[in-house]
Amino acid sequence: MSTASTTNNWSADAQKRMQSSQKKHNKKKSGKGPAAYENHALTFAEEMVKKLKEQLHQAKLDVDKRVEKVKEEHSAAASKMQSEREADAQEIARLKMVIDALHETNSQMETALVIQTEQTQTLQSTVEKLQAQIETTIPVWKESKECTGCSCHFSFSTRQHHCRKCGLAFCDDCSSKRLPLMGRSGKVRSKRVCNSCCNNATGSDICG
Repeated sequence: MSTASTTNNWSADAQKRMQSSQKKHNKKKSGKGPAAYENHALTFAEEMVKKLKEQLHQAKLDVDKRVEKVKEEHSAAASKMQSEREADAQEIARLKMVIDALHETNSQMETALVIQTEQTQTLQSTVEKLQAQIETTIPVWKESKECTGCSCHFSFSTRQHHCRKCGLAFCDDCSSKRLPLMGRSGKVRSKRVCNSCCNNATGSDICG
């Protein structure tokens, strides 16, 4: 209840009391003199003043209580807001750390991608060079009707063989040796060679 409303109620109550007292006084006026009426009015006024003071005091207590409650609510709201602000600040700091970490990871991945691309290009270049070397080391087989070594003619019983080193055609007797040679797959295996290529083998090439 507001102070203005309380005061209005007090005024209405005082008016009612005054009217009631006036009616009682009018009934008894014929038997009483002016002094008695004045005493009665004074007593009533004192009672009303006392009542008003009590009501004002109670109203002040109610207002003080309400003000205290509002202060507590305001303090609680301010404390909650401060806590929320601190929580938001912590969350923002955490998100910034996450973003920085993501930037760092992205930078590392970009660097790794560049290195991987360079390594892939280097590997591809190496493979192309090896393939070119293989193509140059693997000869084209040359067909013939007679052995390049002993000049015997090839037949059903005398089969034609090709030297994997020079590519020429030989009979079995002239190409019975073997040398470790690289094939198209890039692997080194023991392969048939002619006697001439076997005799010309040097270094780590062991003719068997």
